[in-house]
Amino acid sequence: MDCLHDAILWDIDYLGESIFTDLPPEQSRALKQNMDVSDGYFLAIAPDPTSEQVTNLLGNLLSLCQEVAEEGGPRKATTRKPRRPRN
Repeated sequence: MDCLHDAILWDIDYLGESIFTDLPPEQSRALKQNMDVSDGYFLAIAPDPTSEQVTNLLGNLLSLCQEVAEEGGPRKATTRKPRRPRN
């Protein structure tokens, strides 16, 4: 499951939200400024995909799921290496 998760959800910026929300507002604002993070970064909603994009995305997802079921993991050739959260 981790292989599939990393292949699909490689962008884990959402995990950083707690760094900012757990701070007092003044410190959170200063940290966002220092890290060049806009105020609405964690609130932004991605646009809905077009019908053609949905078809392509579902096909890719089906392909990834089949690879995991058949081979135990997605193809090794990826354009971007998944990032792991820091503990």
